[in-house]
Amino acid sequence: MKKILTWLALVVAILLASVAGIGLAARALVAGSGKDSLVRTIEARLGVPVAVAGAELDLEQLFRLHPAILLRGISVGNPPGFRGKNLLEAESLSAQLELLPLFRNSLLISSIAVVRPRIAIERSSAGVTNLEKLLKSTSAPASGAAKTESGGGASPSHLAIEELAIREAEIELPGGMKLSGLNLRLLDFDGDSCRIEAATRLFGGGSNLSLRGHIGPFGPASLPLEGKLFVTVVPDEIPAAVREREFGKLFAAPGAKARVSLDADVKGDAHGTLSGPAKLTFADLLIGKDKAHVMPLSGQAPLTFSVQRLTSAPAYHVRVAGASLKLGSGEWSGGLDLRVGGSATSGSSTGRVRNVEINEFLNSLTESNDKVSGILEISPYSLQFSGGDAAAIRNSLNGTAKFSIAQGKFAALDFSSSIQRATSLASALLQPKISEEKPADGSTAFSTLSGEMKIAAARIEFDSIGLESPSLGFTGHGTIGFDQSLQFSLEVRMKSNLADVMSRLTKREDVSQTALPVEVSGTIEAPRIRPNVAKLMPGTVKGAVESLRRLFNRK
Repeated sequence: MKKILTWLALVVAILLASVAGIGLAARALVAGSGKDSLVRTIEARLGVPVAVAGAELDLEQLFRLHPAILLRGISVGNPPGFRGKNLLEAESLSAQLELLPLFRNSLLISSIAVVRPRIAIERSSAGVTNLEKLLKSTSAPASGAAKTESGGGASPSHLAIEELAIREAEIELPGGMKLSGLNLRLLDFDGDSCRIEAATRLFGGGSNLSLRGHIGPFGPASLPLEGKLFVTVVPDEIPAAVREREFGKLFAAPGAKARVSLDADVKGDAHGTLSGPAKLTFADLLIGKDKAHVMPLSGQAPLTFSVQRLTSAPAYHVRVAGASLKLGSGEWSGGLDLRVGGSATSGSSTGRVRNVEINEFLNSLTESNDKVSGILEISPYSLQFSGGDAAAIRNSLNGTAKFSIAQGKFAALDFSSSIQRATSLASALLQPKISEEKPADGSTAFSTLSGEMKIAAARIEFDSIGLESPSLGFTGHGTIGFDQSLQFSLEVRMKSNLADVMSRLTKREDVSQTALPVEVSGTIEAPRIRPNVAKLMPGTVKGAVESLRRLFNRK
C-alpha cells in the first residue's frame, strides 16, 4: 500500500513539475521580452507594425498540458501608402501552443482564434489594395530572425499553425460596402501553404458565400488557390436602393422565396486570374417593376467565369452559352457575355424568347400596363450594352430582333372605329390633312402581328410591320421611345363602309385592297390616330372637292 502511495506521490510530483515547467515556458512568452519577441516574429513575417496591448496565460488550458496565450488589444498596421492606420483591429486573440517545440526554438501553434475583428480594405491611387500588398510581402522570404532586447534570446526560428480561425469578422470594402459575419479557417499552415474554409453572410441575412479549398504554395507575387465556391443570394435582402441602382426596376419585387445560387470550381492565382466552370440556378425569382407586375424566372444556366486581380481591383468575366430558363409561361434560351470591372459593366446577349404572354412580359419590364395581349416570340435577337449603372445600361442598349405575336389583341384601341370616326365624309372631302383624333373605345383583335426591331438611341425602331385581323390589316414602320412616345406610319387596309368611301375618293375598284395612310403618334398611354389624305394618290383631294361641287350643283 505504501509503495502504491509512494508511486502515486511521485507521479503527482512529476505532473506538478511538468505543469510548472509548462507554465514557466508559456509565461516567458507572454511576459516582458517573451511577448515582445513573439510580436517581432509576427512583424518580421508580415512586414507591417503589429501591436499587442497585453498578454496573459489561460490557466485552465495550462492544466490540460496545452498552454494558451490570450492577447488583448491587437492591431496590424497598414503597409506604407495607405490612409488608414490599421488594416486589422481585434479586441483579443487566443493562441494555443505546443510545449515541446518551444524547447527547440520553434513555435508550433495548435490554434489561433480571433473573434470579431475589423478589417478595413483600402485601394491606393495606383489601384493596389492594402490586402494585396500585405499578402505579397508576407509571401516574400523573411529578412531573418529578430533579436530580443538585451539579455534575451533569438525569436523562434520556425512558425507553424495547425489552425487559424477568424470568427464573426467585419470587412469594409473599397466603395463603402461591408461584409459581416465572416468566418475563416486556415488549416495546417506551414508558412508555405494551407487549407482554407471560409463563409460569410451577405446583406446580413439568408444570403451567404462559402469557399473550401487549398491556398499555396505562396510566392512573392502569386497566391495559388483551388477549391469549390458556393454563393446563395436572397434578392429580397438586397437594399431596394442598391437593386434599383444596379438593375433598375428589374428586381423591384423579387419575392421573399426567391433564391439565386452559384456553384463554381475555382482554380488559378488570386493575384492574377481565377477561373472555372460554374452553374447558376434561379428559383422562385420574380422580375418586374412592382409587386402587381412581375413575371417568374427559374431554371439553371451553365457558365464559365474568370476573375482578375481578386485581391486588388477585381474584374469579372462571365460567359453563359446554351442556357434555357423558364420565363413566365414560356422560355428564354441563349447566351450572355458579361464583363464587370470597377464601376463599368458591358456585355452582349443573343437568344430567343418563345411562348411568352406579351402582356405579362411588357407589364413587368416596361411602364405600360395591359396594352396588348397575345403569345410573343422573339427569334432571334442580338443585344449589346454598357454603362456604369442601370440607367446608363438601359440607354446604351443596341441590338436587333425579329418578333411575332399570335392570337393577340390591342386593348382599349379600336383601329377600325377610330379610323372611321377620324375620316368622316366631310373631313375627308374638305381637308388635305385630318386633325388628330382620340382613338375610339374598344379593342382590336388580330391573328398575327410581326416585324423587325432595332434598339438604339433609347428607342425601338420597327420595320416591315405586318398585322392581319378579320376587320383590317396594315403594314408600315415606326418607333417607340423609351419615354413611351409613339410615331408610326401605316398603310391600313379595311373591309368596311370606309373602304367604299376611299374607293370613290381614290377612284379604285378593288375595295378590299384599299389602303389608307395612317399616322399614329402621342404616347402609349394616350395614342393619336390621324389618317393622312395628302398621301393618297395624286389628285385625290382635288377629285374629292370636284365631287362635292357636283353634288351641290345638282341641288
